[in-house]
Amino acid sequence: MPGSAACKIFRQRSIVRFNAGQGIIPPDFIIEVMVAQIQELAQTSATDSFVVKSLAARLTHHGIAGDHSCLAANIWDNDVVPALRRQVEVLRAQAIGNVRRWYMASPRRRGKHRTRPARRC
Repeated sequence: MPGSAACKIFRQRSIVRFNAGQGIIPPDFIIEVMVAQIQELAQTSATDSFVVKSLAARLTHHGIAGDHSCLAANIWDNDVVPALRRQVEVLRAQAIGNVRRWYMASPRRRGKHRTRPARRC
């Protein structure tokens, strides 16, 4: 599962949290646009999802037999959508009322060492 979409979303979420811990937070208007886009994507049913449709079309085009759409829809509903919803929660927690510019904490608040979060997946 290291290359799965849910795992990649988890890694992105950990980077967002890490950056927030370092005091790097995007302006609220950017967060709101991202949240709206992610919510729209998460509300799409698996059968209407461009990801599932694209996968089915590519497999058919290459002549790979089987009902891969059903498997992809299952992964979409059970792994990807919950991960997207968790991403929205993290982004909403970042909103601090900073409307105009990126917020960067002072070097004292950020700490001396800046390392990326460890990969869990």
